[in-house]
Amino acid sequence: MSWGRGMGPLMDCLAVAENARSIGCQVAFLCRDRFYEIIKEFDYPIYKVVSPKSPTKLNQSFNTDFPFFQGLGDEKLVKQTIEDEMKAIKNYCPDVVFSWLQFTAYISTKTLGVPLASVGRWTGHPKFTSPMLKGGRFPISATTPLFNQLLKKYNLPSIRDIWELDFIRSDLKIIPGTPELEPGLKELQNSHYVGYLSSGNISKKKLPDRLIDLLPNQHIVFVYLSTKQFLPQDYLPIFKKAFDCSEFKVIVATGLEDMPSRLPTNSTNVQFEHLVSINTLLPKIDIIISTGTRGVSWQAALNGIAHISFPDTDPERYFVASMVERAGAGLTLPDSAFEPKRLLESVRLVYRSRMKEKAKKLGSRLRFLGGPQKTARLLMQKL
Repeated sequence: MSWGRGMGPLMDCLAVAENARSIGCQVAFLCRDRFYEIIKEFDYPIYKVVSPKSPTKLNQSFNTDFPFFQGLGDEKLVKQTIEDEMKAIKNYCPDVVFSWLQFTAYISTKTLGVPLASVGRWTGHPKFTSPMLKGGRFPISATTPLFNQLLKKYNLPSIRDIWELDFIRSDLKIIPGTPELEPGLKELQNSHYVGYLSSGNISKKKLPDRLIDLLPNQHIVFVYLSTKQFLPQDYLPIFKKAFDCSEFKVIVATGLEDMPSRLPTNSTNVQFEHLVSINTLLPKIDIIISTGTRGVSWQAALNGIAHISFPDTDPERYFVASMVERAGAGLTLPDSAFEPKRLLESVRLVYRSRMKEKAKKLGSRLRFLGGPQKTARLLMQKL
């Protein structure tokens, strides 16, 4: 079960699914409609779950109340989601359910008596603190009263805050990190550090020829700004201004969220894409620019790529970007630096640094902990 709006949770779930299938497990997906075509490439059974509308404009709820931003304050949507989950579980009869940011999964699996494994991060723990948050902590989510009503309906224990349903109550906690980076999770029962889950976009689609032509003997910068503080219509022109006359070749991918119907015209130095299968690109990329999501940050480290992050005031992205910067594998910048001149200067600075070497060291530590292969074996133990 993958709930998040962005590609990261889906790629993690796909990596775990592929490894589970390789050791003899049967796997099905429950996901949003925007992900159906991607999942279909891999021939998995797909169960549909209702999709909330994407916000038409950004607001502060995405930093202070992520569950609310995800649409989980909508009673009708949440009830329908639980019904969809239960229908899928009853039909497919899984031995274990794996979830990523699926707050409703605890209700559906506990009600039907199926073990639940969930992705855990320190930033999703109720005790997480951050200088990005007023008072250091997340306020109690506005979605909590609704979920307590539903927990009561299904005879399940109440919660103080909805974040308790992210992974704290799950039977198995899978942590895509290390004990050194996220020591606050070491005391959790049935928790396992696996380093990472997905090391790249595992789509089977080939790169278009125009991107392959960029690769030989070039300085490649890959950009994926995910969701939240930057909107494509705002950031796409900036990269053209920054890199059109530079020594770098830049590939900008918008992803699925807020996808523009038309992309800017490609130039010699800057190529714009909706989605890119980056496995072929990864060995050639020198720098990745992102908003600091865990998935992209770990992809960069696992492939020895220096990373420039723009986490803004997002507590989770700031936490992850800070971890990467402390390891010497990346650079964290404020949104004020997101303009053509500063972007080009920052890329040149990172290119001349030893960050790529430090990224390889961080990536080695993440790989050592087992990744999706270890996760698949842990899930097998629940069968």
